[in-house]
Amino acid sequence: MRRRLMLGCAILLAAACTGREEAPVDTAGAMGTDTGMATGAGAVSMADRAGTWEGRSLEGDSVVATWRMTTTADTTGWTLTFPDAQPIPMHVVATAGDSVITEFGPFESPVSKQQVRVRSVGRMEGRDRQAGTYEVRPVATPDSVTHGRWEATRVP
Repeated sequence: MRRRLMLGCAILLAAACTGREEAPVDTAGAMGTDTGMATGAGAVSMADRAGTWEGRSLEGDSVVATWRMTTTADTTGWTLTFPDAQPIPMHVVATAGDSVITEFGPFESPVSKQQVRVRSVGRMEGRDRQAGTYEVRPVATPDSVTHGRWEATRVP
């Protein structure tokens, strides 16, 4: 129960930090398991998320990295690939409504050239667009956190 409450709060906090006003979402029962999906308006199935996405990471107005994300119709096999690099496995931590939380790493950041871990919260915006926020924690100094936002478009 405590885990469900913590995950629900994390998703609500991330949604509140997007700066957009939206109608409140009823999340009762949405956090049943790590892969549980909400039902009703705003629900996005894992199949809706499946595909290949071209994306970019931003800090302020600056693009700091571009990448390709591959997602599947379940929580396995998700990867993020920076140009000229090997795919990085992503772990789907939780899903609810139109939101998904992922974690990945450690891997060498193409920006800082050090080993990092990333936690990301993303939301579907229509069928072919996703956007969200991320935090990067260097493995050597995990208290040194960088925050940013990201956006991605489905590749046909």
